[in-house]
Amino acid sequence: MELNLTANAPAADLIKDVSEASFMTDVVEASQTVPIIVDFWAPWCGPCKTLGPQLEAAVTAAKGAVKMAKVNVDEAQMIAGQLQIQSIPTVYAFFKGQPVDGFQAVSYTHLTLPTIYSV
Repeated sequence: MELNLTANAPAADLIKDVSEASFMTDVVEASQTVPIIVDFWAPWCGPCKTLGPQLEAAVTAAKGAVKMAKVNVDEAQMIAGQLQIQSIPTVYAFFKGQPVDGFQAVSYTHLTLPTIYSV
C-alpha cells in the first residue's frame, strides 16, 4: 500500500478521541479509505504520556495519509476486551476494516514515521 503524503487534511480531522459508541464509524469504517492508528491508553499510564504525543506528531506529519484514534481503555473496556488488550500503551493499525499490525509499549522504541507509513 502506498500512502498519499501530499494530502492536506485539517488537523482536527486527523486525531480523534474514540468511544465505544463511535469505534465502528471512526475506526472500522474510516479505515476503509485511510489507515487508522489506534492508540489504547489510560490517563494514569506513564508510558502512554510519552508515546501518545509521538504518535500524534507522526500522524500530523503524514498530512492525512494516516489518521489516529485514541481509545481510553478505562472508558472503553468492551473494545479493549474484544481486542484482547493486555497492557498499555498498545497500538493497532487498522486498514480495510481489519487490524493489520500492532505493538505494545515494550516494543514501541522502533516506531518511526516510515514504520507508520508502511501500514
